[in-house]
Amino acid sequence: MAMDIHLLIDFGSTYTKIFAVDLEREEILGRAQALTTIEHDITIGLQNALSELSQACGFDEGDIRGKYASSSAAGGLRMAAIGLVPDLTLEAAQRATLGAGAKVVCAHGFEIDQTIIEEVEQAACDIILLTGGTDGGDKETILHNARMLAGSAINCPILVAGNRVASTQVQDILQAAGKVVAGTKNVLPSLDKVEVEPAQELIREIFITRITEAKGLSKARDFIAKEIVPTPMATLRAAALLADGTDDEEGLGSLLVVEVGGATTNIHSVGEGRPSDAQTIVKGLPEARVKRTVEGDLGIRYNAPSIHDMVGEEACRTRLQEIDPETGKRVSRLNPEHEWISREVPALHIIDDQTWEKVQQIKARYSSQPGNKRQTKKRLLTGLVKCGCCGGSMTIINRERYYCSARRERGTCDSAIGIKAADLEERVLAGLKDILLGNEHLIKAFAMEFKAEVARLRKQRGARGRQAHKDLDKVNV
Repeated sequence: MAMDIHLLIDFGSTYTKIFAVDLEREEILGRAQALTTIEHDITIGLQNALSELSQACGFDEGDIRGKYASSSAAGGLRMAAIGLVPDLTLEAAQRATLGAGAKVVCAHGFEIDQTIIEEVEQAACDIILLTGGTDGGDKETILHNARMLAGSAINCPILVAGNRVASTQVQDILQAAGKVVAGTKNVLPSLDKVEVEPAQELIREIFITRITEAKGLSKARDFIAKEIVPTPMATLRAAALLADGTDDEEGLGSLLVVEVGGATTNIHSVGEGRPSDAQTIVKGLPEARVKRTVEGDLGIRYNAPSIHDMVGEEACRTRLQEIDPETGKRVSRLNPEHEWISREVPALHIIDDQTWEKVQQIKARYSSQPGNKRQTKKRLLTGLVKCGCCGGSMTIINRERYYCSARRERGTCDSAIGIKAADLEERVLAGLKDILLGNEHLIKAFAMEFKAEVARLRKQRGARGRQAHKDLDKVNV
């Protein structure tokens, strides 16, 4: 049966990740990643990951029906938001910026001065969002800010999304100074209305036409044959899709998504946010239903020094993973157990000690009862299947598929590929049949070993039965 494979690609600042999904069978076929090669040609890392994935999953380019990509390579979009009043137009500007998948590196309200211009210049922004005033309201502030930007050394695109009455004049001022300018609808047309979608769409277009080219993604875009979306924007859309569902499948409802990355930690939320108390008086701008925030200093990579200092160098070394230079795979290199160092870090405790002890007591009480012990049904190849990537054992997940236990339990293996137990058993039995067919010597040896194993199991079962009767007699005495 022909595969209906779609590739999901993310160009990260460190790794390029690819998922292969079979939409016909609604199944994730596999995952691969390779170092992002943005310094030279980003398609090199893409092809490395794609080659590994196709070999592992057994498909070729002719099986691929669609490709979708997002990118946060080199840190994604850095934006400055300049507005009028912080509680109104500046807040609307920041919503547009974050909702478009960008990181706000600086935000300023009211009339800006030379000090602020220098701060924006040093921030090395990819885009500046210039807002200010409702339609027909104050226009002097946005005109002043446009003149200040026009006289600056800033050369990134400037998106004008302020007072409609002053928008054309603002764009003329900036264009006369040689700035790259784009205009769209006001993000705050009135005091009780926020319209950030047009600004978000234009930010995405600027990302594709300027930022993407600057980061060497043009060849990748030709391969994908679709536009490349900023990764944070893609995650926000995914959160909304999970919450709202589709015409054929109901969504999950209000939700919160925490996306922990190397450089930032992003929080995405989908919910109405209405007060639970009817007497609460709501002030300020109406809250957006779909929102995102970003903290630029809370990523794993940026916080590595803090984690190192808190845990200690020796403890960190016992958990480090090395990269095999030949395969490029992560290989666990734990120290001998007698060299392990354990250290209590109360600040990292999730629950208090008293609650922990109570849970352990309840767990011990219930787990000691035979009826509560989980019985796992053994399969034909239980305990015999090994991962081809790391050599670790493969165990049954969801009752029907083998997956690498090293990846699931310890995270020391990159292989996300699984196989149905029934399919594997069928292949093994078919292989044994081909080997044994016509070979009488092997058939006899196989039959002898089989009979010996059956006899051993019967003897073992009988011994257990006799021991059980002895234990029962002791209880009855």
